[in-house]
Amino acid sequence: MADKHQKRILTVLGISLIVILIFSISLNFYSKDQGVIITGIKAFNIDISNLTKKEAIAKILPETTALLKQPITLQIENKIVLLPLDQTGLTFAVEKTIDQAYQLGRNGNIFQKAITKAKAKFFGINLPLIPNWDDAKLKDNLKKNLTPYEQAAIDAAYLISEDNQITIQAGKNGRAIDLDRIISQIKALDILKPEPIIISCKEVSPVNSTVELEKYKITGLLVNYSTIFDPYEVNRTENIRLAVQKLNGKLVKPGETFSFNDTVGPRSPADGYKIAPIFVKGQIVNDFGGGICQVSSTLYNALLLADLPIIERNNHDLAVKYVPRGLDATVCYGILDLKFKNDTDGYILIKCKIEQNSLIFNLYGQVKANREVIISTSSDYSQVIVTWRTVKFDGNISKKEKISSSHYLN
Repeated sequence: MADKHQKRILTVLGISLIVILIFSISLNFYSKDQGVIITGIKAFNIDISNLTKKEAIAKILPETTALLKQPITLQIENKIVLLPLDQTGLTFAVEKTIDQAYQLGRNGNIFQKAITKAKAKFFGINLPLIPNWDDAKLKDNLKKNLTPYEQAAIDAAYLISEDNQITIQAGKNGRAIDLDRIISQIKALDILKPEPIIISCKEVSPVNSTVELEKYKITGLLVNYSTIFDPYEVNRTENIRLAVQKLNGKLVKPGETFSFNDTVGPRSPADGYKIAPIFVKGQIVNDFGGGICQVSSTLYNALLLADLPIIERNNHDLAVKYVPRGLDATVCYGILDLKFKNDTDGYILIKCKIEQNSLIFNLYGQVKANREVIISTSSDYSQVIVTWRTVKFDGNISKKEKISSSHYLN
């Protein structure tokens, strides 16, 4: 009986060893690397089973190229904008996806490889294509397509009649599109079945409303001052025009100190300024921005007549022809400036323009009734000019102050 039992055990062990051997050989053969993507693998719903990486890429690329020709639908109000995917900056990392597909069934031990192969064969594995977005290109193309549907807000503005009566033109709300939000929505789309994106515009209020302008307390013309220039001096005239363009419409808040240089900016060729005569150390030379000092001097005289405090002013070395001695104001960017302070409780509006051969400055603000400002000059001794400002109300002197002493070489 013992021998029969022992033989039975040996038989079972032998059969078991044979089964294990056969299973190991089969498992090893099943897990053997065939150099192709395993059965049951799809990428982007496209079957790439039993293909080499090169073959799989060649199969996928035409499909992705065709897909990128399809448009995304953007709906704004009752209008439709179609934006092809290839204009969104979208590309697909095809090679990376195929590399991932190729690694399936090749990682891990023999059992893990076999399980992955079985899972792919019986249940299938579908790898999504990896999208790469060029945010700058996407935003740029969205701007090009959607800008026509936006509208800039229009600020309330002062309307000034020929007789200097001031009224306020009401501002208008604008509308804008949130591009960053749309970009997020596009990136979240199912690229295979993209749903239309509904775009809503947000209302944009003007920076300056009618209510805001009413708070500025600008009631009328404070002062007008003009000088004459030679329009046939083409470069000089262009420099004057550029400075006027920067100054016109400038608003100076109550308590604010205004800087001519900060407002006008550098007088360089990059900013459009031309070479024209300027004064340097008592001599006339040619340099960029010649003529700008006539602009600052004209403004300076307007500021004096408006009874505004002058914080910084410098006279030329040589007397100029366009304003009287003692009433010029030279400027040099980064060195010499013209500054004044708005010491009123309302805003000061600077309006300036060129008419034929006249440079004209109008200053608007809170008008004080029955005020008269007189600017006078006197010579204390050779080549020194003292400037005085006298302010009268109802004919009575309320203030007389020395403004400056100016010394000239000629």
